[in-house]
Amino acid sequence: MIVREDESGFFLFEQDRHAHLSGIISEAWDNRYFTGIDKRTSTGLAITHHDRGWALLDREILLHHKTKRPLSFIDYPLRKKIAVYKQGVDEIEQINLYSALLMSLHYTSFFRGKLDIAGCTFREEEQNRQSRLRESLAFTEKDEQALKFHYDLLQFSDNLSLYVCMNEWGAEKEREVPWFSEGFPQRFGVFHNERVKARWKSKTEVLVSPFPFSGTRLTITVPFKYIEKVTFQENDPNRIYRETPFLYHDVTFTEGG
Repeated sequence: MIVREDESGFFLFEQDRHAHLSGIISEAWDNRYFTGIDKRTSTGLAITHHDRGWALLDREILLHHKTKRPLSFIDYPLRKKIAVYKQGVDEIEQINLYSALLMSLHYTSFFRGKLDIAGCTFREEEQNRQSRLRESLAFTEKDEQALKFHYDLLQFSDNLSLYVCMNEWGAEKEREVPWFSEGFPQRFGVFHNERVKARWKSKTEVLVSPFPFSGTRLTITVPFKYIEKVTFQENDPNRIYRETPFLYHDVTFTEGG
């Protein structure tokens, strides 16, 4: 769950739905800027379904024992997160080996430099999987170069979707989530390795520069639920979440800095 808070309540965005937004973003990436076009379908599959393991967890609202704030994907129990990461890659591996490789690389990036035993064990297991998948796919040096772009595209699409969900819509730059205030960390050679940057022009429009998408604009529809704090504090959170209807917010990406 992605959680954003205001004075009165919580905006809640399900991880799997957020991942589908990432898929829409990646599908709009201009073919002129796409390396390894023969793997476009497999790459899109990985991006769209990279959080598929969260689908069930997103229906289990956990509250912090002191603050009573819903736990987000950031502070969710680590072992539960690792279990859904593995489940997601296992499921995709039955469908597409290349997509599974991309997802595995994405997840292991979360555990670079971490000393937690569970995280280290997961990273080692996934690195073994990655070696096996590379062998099955008969990887070449050219394949590795394309894979680097596809991996960066996955993480960029994921981050741009997170940017839309985690930030207050229309927020000034100084009030944005620090993760993305200086642009996204992925670098693309076609843009001279400059960071792609985004900023809110209004509550429904985000300026992106350089603009990587085909056409002049891209609109996504963001599903979310909004629940008042007092409601969570006085009732069963899972029942309240199930009974709360989804709301929808359109965001359009256009070119501009």
